[in-house]
Amino acid sequence: MKNFGILILLLIMMLGCSSNHKADAYGSFEADEIIVSSEVTGNILQYTKSKGEKIEAGEVAAIIDTTNYALNLLEIEKSLKMLKLKIKASQQQLQILNTEKSNTEIDRERFVNLITQNAAPQKQLEDIDAALRVLENRIQLMQTNVKLSQQEHETNQVKLDKAKLMLEKCFVKAPIQGTILQTYCTAGEFAGMGKPIFKLANISLMKANFYISEPQLAQLKLGDEIKVYIDNPTGLKEFSAKITFISEKAEFTPKIIQTKDERVKLVYKVNAEVINDGSIKIGQPLEVRF
Repeated sequence: MKNFGILILLLIMMLGCSSNHKADAYGSFEADEIIVSSEVTGNILQYTKSKGEKIEAGEVAAIIDTTNYALNLLEIEKSLKMLKLKIKASQQQLQILNTEKSNTEIDRERFVNLITQNAAPQKQLEDIDAALRVLENRIQLMQTNVKLSQQEHETNQVKLDKAKLMLEKCFVKAPIQGTILQTYCTAGEFAGMGKPIFKLANISLMKANFYISEPQLAQLKLGDEIKVYIDNPTGLKEFSAKITFISEKAEFTPKIIQTKDERVKLVYKVNAEVINDGSIKIGQPLEVRF
């Protein structure tokens, strides 16, 4: 009889413990996934990272054929060199014309003195004035040519910068540190501009996504620490999580999500950050306890 009483007491304690460990909410894990697309067109030469591998922010993940972009860059560089020579030659011609104008102006002053002394005919002075007008027109034309060449050089410099940028975009880099989740093209396949190349996410910091009922709202606030649990061969594995988002607006319970009261129709979405030790996977179900 005594043993029977002890057994009843143990059963009551077990029931009490199980009720204390009832989950307050259910949900699943998510990660902020980023799909990286091609910004240039060309065949994919290779991937430097495979699906499931980690990658650092700014590290090259895929390389697209650079041939066309490299040739375009080379063509613009040669055009810039030719324009520099053209500008230099025009400036030298302009300098020669200015020197010629200065010499002609000196000659004019000499002939003016001679004419005042009746030592030279007026016709020679008129010829010098006509020559000066021609020189001034040639100088203005040359100055215009220099300005046009300089503007063309500036335009080509912009084209050069753009060509360098397009060439750089052939080396598709990871925008964040993370893990390659999926590749959408194979090596040798043509990638058009805007075509997805790969998908990655930072799975070292996972997002616990779950829903709570209105009565549970009072139990949580931003920054609170909660416990989340995943299935484990030995039971449940516990993780600490920090509340980062609580919806301001109620929504209807998603069919795939359970709440503490399964018949509740309106719920509030909550997100919590969880440091992943490698055992948490995207889409994995979880339990939440406040």
